[in-house]
Amino acid sequence: MMKAAYVSSGDIKRTSCTLEERAGDCVGGASSNESLLRSVKMEQRKLNDQANSLVDLAKTQNIMYDLVSDLNERGEDMEKRIAMLETKLETLLSNLQALPGLISQVISQQHRDFLEVQLQPYDKHSHDRSQSVSRRRSSSTAPPTSSESS
Repeated sequence: MMKAAYVSSGDIKRTSCTLEERAGDCVGGASSNESLLRSVKMEQRKLNDQANSLVDLAKTQNIMYDLVSDLNERGEDMEKRIAMLETKLETLLSNLQALPGLISQVISQQHRDFLEVQLQPYDKHSHDRSQSVSRRRSSSTAPPTSSESS
């Protein structure tokens, strides 16, 4: 008596069929072996697909790790750049706050310089006038001195 064994998808089932039974109740032996082979090949394909999926998952994980590392590096660079910008902005702000005072000083100095230039001709004329007026007064009210007459 010969016995045949076959594996279905997922579970291992053993079925015993005698040669006599094959002719009647049992599914044909050749087709049973073909079905068993198809099932095993299908399971093998599924396992290969799962193995490939795991390999792809590992590659994806490595890529993601590289991306996260790159992003962290870029984030640190950005933080440094932002800190430098903050420092520059603080300097700029303090300079801007000092600007009105500096502008006021410059305008005051220019105003003084302008007035000085404008008043110089008047000062010369007034100085010359005061000397000539004092000469006239001294000559008209007082008798001429020996230095004025000569």
